[in-house]
Amino acid sequence: MELEWTEQNKIKLWVQQGVIEKDTYYSMECEMPVSFLECMPLYKWQYCHELLVKQKGYCDLVFVQFIEELEEHLQCSSTLIKLSCLDEAERKDLIKLFTKILKKSELFLVGADAFLQSVEELKTNK
Repeated sequence: MELEWTEQNKIKLWVQQGVIEKDTYYSMECEMPVSFLECMPLYKWQYCHELLVKQKGYCDLVFVQFIEELEEHLQCSSTLIKLSCLDEAERKDLIKLFTKILKKSELFLVGADAFLQSVEELKTNK
């Protein structure tokens, strides 16, 4: 996998999206924020995306779009932080990251209310 740093503190990489034919793979370019990769490695992000796609509710089928919508609108953040595959450190790091995105944003974020509600649910369920 080839990685490239961009000026926006993101890493540009190619992510396999599927198989076209035997031994032929379809890949897309993805700009992943470094802050996302500090919470958990790329393979874990891909695994979480696959789990979210299988659950009820909205989650974009394309990984690249999933990352963009999560970063820009916190879309799926509420269900992501509840996944059982996350360890406690990853969950805490994601909550901190998404809270930081929420505080920095001057725009209305589609997933903000659901995210905040999920954080409260996680606190009360401990």
